[in-house]
Amino acid sequence: MAIRLVATDAWGNYQTALSMIMLATFVADLGVATHTLREMSLAASSERPRLLGLGLSAIAQLGAVAAGATVLALGLGWNAQVAGLVLLALPLLFLTPALNLLSVPFNAARLMRYSATITVVQAVVLGVLQITGLLVFRATWVLVVATVLAAAIAAGVALHLLVRHLRLTPRRPESASAARRIVRSAVSLTLIGAIGTVYARLDILLLAQLASPSEVARYSVPFSIIQLAYMVPSLVGAAFFPLLAELLRTDPQDARSSMFRLQRLYFAMSVPAAFLLGEGAAAWLPAVFGPRYTNSVAVAEILAWTLVLTFQTYVLWYAVLATRRERGLISLLVVALIANLGLNLVLIPGLGAIGAAIALLVTDTLVIVGEIVYVSRRVVRLPISELGIKPVAAAAPAVCVMLLLRDVSPFGAALAASAAYLGGLGLSGYIRAEDLEPLIEPVSKFLRR
Repeated sequence: MAIRLVATDAWGNYQTALSMIMLATFVADLGVATHTLREMSLAASSERPRLLGLGLSAIAQLGAVAAGATVLALGLGWNAQVAGLVLLALPLLFLTPALNLLSVPFNAARLMRYSATITVVQAVVLGVLQITGLLVFRATWVLVVATVLAAAIAAGVALHLLVRHLRLTPRRPESASAARRIVRSAVSLTLIGAIGTVYARLDILLLAQLASPSEVARYSVPFSIIQLAYMVPSLVGAAFFPLLAELLRTDPQDARSSMFRLQRLYFAMSVPAAFLLGEGAAAWLPAVFGPRYTNSVAVAEILAWTLVLTFQTYVLWYAVLATRRERGLISLLVVALIANLGLNLVLIPGLGAIGAAIALLVTDTLVIVGEIVYVSRRVVRLPISELGIKPVAAAAPAVCVMLLLRDVSPFGAALAASAAYLGGLGLSGYIRAEDLEPLIEPVSKFLRR
């Protein structure tokens, strides 16, 4: 809706400002939430108030640093609209990391319904405020103000749920230096977070500098939709991590089986999603965002396949995190970041948004290959052939079905290809009924409450 109501250049400037805030948000977090999740998963429940208080104190200090650095960065030549939106969004440098941290105790206790409640509250408030504001003002600053208010309300709800259901109140740290020690102990996570944040937004910032705001909009529209699908492995992974960390300590073989089951499920979910969001883009993109974004279809067709890689990356990352071996991934991510920068500098001037999409897909592939090698050598042996051969065999005829039907109906071709792929997996025995129990059982329990 927002994309339909505001000018293309205005949307591009909004996405540029959003990218700057996301980069600054990394400074305001520096791996604190991830570090706290790991420590809470392994510590006694009595330690959780202290760990939460330390994390919040660290985020308050880091947020102040990030806000100051962001204001200084605005003097580097950004246009007035971008600068104004960034200034409006500065409270997010405190609210976003704090909200992530306030969900950690629920994830550590495997009480995902409360994490889901916080997410739903934020999404509903955000949707109501953004729609109402856009209908009245038709300006992108409304989106920023709504995001800030929704995050603040969600943080209040999170605190309420912590006190009411976990009897957990953040304990004030003994000193400011204690909070700074949290940051130092998370140095590897900090570096990985820095590289990952820059990597995720580098393409948009380079498009803004090497192309135009309209190319930023052309790229960011499908990219933002595809990023929504990342919520699935993110939420499932957050629930899976405490269990995986415990099993790796007590029953490594069971941990290995659970990890491979999740990887198989992710292959079953991500490939159909890629078909629908990629091949189906010719139908859903103009229908949802209007005909002026028809030129984003080619971008979506490329970006959609990053889903398959990203879903698997989440599983591998949590395995590395649970075994405290994240330091070994830093060199891989540095190489990927440099490769992404180089490819963007080469491809964007000639291809614009399509060049940025190609650069992301190539470097995502580099990352997943490197992670597979690293995890197999340092964490757990991955059965590559067992995990990969059947999905590839099922995808081959599905792609043929897609190519045969795409001129008739792109979305129909995507649906048919998805059905053919899932049918192939089912016939091969790749997904079994017991594999679905980890997903079905929590939903059934939630519905019976």
